[in-house]
Amino acid sequence: MKAKKQSLILLVFALLMSLASYTQTTGRIDSLKDGWGTVVSYVGELKDGKPNGLGMFIYNNDFALRHAGYFVGGLPNGKGTLIFKEGYFLSGNWKNGKLDGRGANYTKDKDLYVGDFVNGKKDGNGIYIYADNGLLIGKMKNDSYEGRCVFVSKNAETIADNIYVNGKKNGPGYQYEITGKKLWKGIWKDGTWASATEGGYPSFLTDSRFYSEKTDNQVIMGNIDSKRNLQDTAFFLNRKNNQRYFGKYEAGELRNGLTIRDDSTRFIGALDDIGAYGQGIYLKMNEFYEEGNYVKDFLNGPNSLSINIKKKTVYYGSAINKGEFTGKAWFANNKNELFSGDYLNGKFTGKGVYLNGNGVSIKGQWVNGEPLVITAMTTSKGKTYTPKPTTLSEGLSVLDLLGSGCIDKMIGDDVDDDLFTTEFLAANKAKIEMPKSVQNLIITDFDDNYSFVSILSRNPNFEAGASAYEALCLQLQTVKFVPANGGKPIGLKVYDDQTLKVDRTSKENQIATFSKAVESKNSSADFTISVLLKWNLDTDEYDVMLFYGEKYNAELLLETEIE
Repeated sequence: MKAKKQSLILLVFALLMSLASYTQTTGRIDSLKDGWGTVVSYVGELKDGKPNGLGMFIYNNDFALRHAGYFVGGLPNGKGTLIFKEGYFLSGNWKNGKLDGRGANYTKDKDLYVGDFVNGKKDGNGIYIYADNGLLIGKMKNDSYEGRCVFVSKNAETIADNIYVNGKKNGPGYQYEITGKKLWKGIWKDGTWASATEGGYPSFLTDSRFYSEKTDNQVIMGNIDSKRNLQDTAFFLNRKNNQRYFGKYEAGELRNGLTIRDDSTRFIGALDDIGAYGQGIYLKMNEFYEEGNYVKDFLNGPNSLSINIKKKTVYYGSAINKGEFTGKAWFANNKNELFSGDYLNGKFTGKGVYLNGNGVSIKGQWVNGEPLVITAMTTSKGKTYTPKPTTLSEGLSVLDLLGSGCIDKMIGDDVDDDLFTTEFLAANKAKIEMPKSVQNLIITDFDDNYSFVSILSRNPNFEAGASAYEALCLQLQTVKFVPANGGKPIGLKVYDDQTLKVDRTSKENQIATFSKAVESKNSSADFTISVLLKWNLDTDEYDVMLFYGEKYNAELLLETEIE
């Protein structure tokens, strides 16, 4: 019985260890490769040391910026968007690092393809809308037209229904030219009409209801009903505003197909008397792209995608009412920052996680993209800190973490007043606290550089303040901290051989600055700690402050009265 009990304990222990090896965390990994073999860095969720979950590939080349989306086993798998420096993108469902399934490609030439992909190449049913307003709908194979396709020329003079092979018209088909109202049918070879025969298959171009018209106001090529309304498959161009419509019509109204407006917007999907409904895509060239479920002409549903082409940002998640981005979602911006959690009217508000390009994450409660309450901070190596460190050593590690590109996320609301007023300091109370501190805050200088300040003690007279100041300087000479990105513990050294003793006769404000004793690639590059002894005019006391940030900012604070 005892042996069975021990075996059971060992089994449970082994199971727990197995589960522990599959823990999910966040971090940064460098020198990975994407699906095409390009070297990238990754920030996001990890499993077994590989990209797994929500995250980003970050590129360092002349054309690509980032891929934001879902990963499995180290590569993009699931919904994601690869956005390039000039604003063009690949977006859709990814498999093993390449588009596979439904997707969209907005090209460098401003063409838009929406359709099927296989292993990164256009393959299956697709729609091409060209920058010149020409369009092609049909079959693709290996990035080339292959199969039956319908083409409308950019000048709306020609509409064709042909079989393509190797990207060109090869085989039977039909082509209608509105000038001269002539229908060509027969065999094409390498894009050129070769011989006249029957087209070989039924086409709307040979339907008895086919009608064409070209006036100063419009171009019509398609089927009509007995009341001369467009019906079934047809193309219509409003020549006054250059709006084009192609697809399925009912009683003169386009119900499903393509809408090309003002030479810059494209919509693909179903329409009713109110507007877009059901699955659809909408592009405004050079500005934004969106796709998802439409209700009463607005995005509405949990799988809404919005790409800001100008700002090069990606939002994926919930939209409600008239397209307001509200609900569960993630958002990647042009600073390689990733926000995941609750959104309210387009603002990161509620529970969520912020992740920056250095792999540092902040978990907590947010309002308009700023942390209201922080529950945990995680380094790029997966080590988690609380916002309330218990020792000075741990506090220095947290400051090193803040220096990894996220110190500005700790700031409160700005106030319309002079710098370093009591109101400013109150408004900018930091969301982290050093051990045994009186007050913690984030300040900014006139160049928008952020610094962290912790008032560790508030002393009734100069002598008490001087003693506390010297004690803190002595402690900083002996303490060691673990860099935020891992590595061996490092200590501090006095900057420029400053004296750490206070001249009791002068009763002047004092400053001593410390830097890292040894350089570490795992530590924040600008890591500088200053200790300040400063008279507080507001309280007539002497504050001993721990300052993280540029030495210049510390000196600026030392010389500025708090009123």
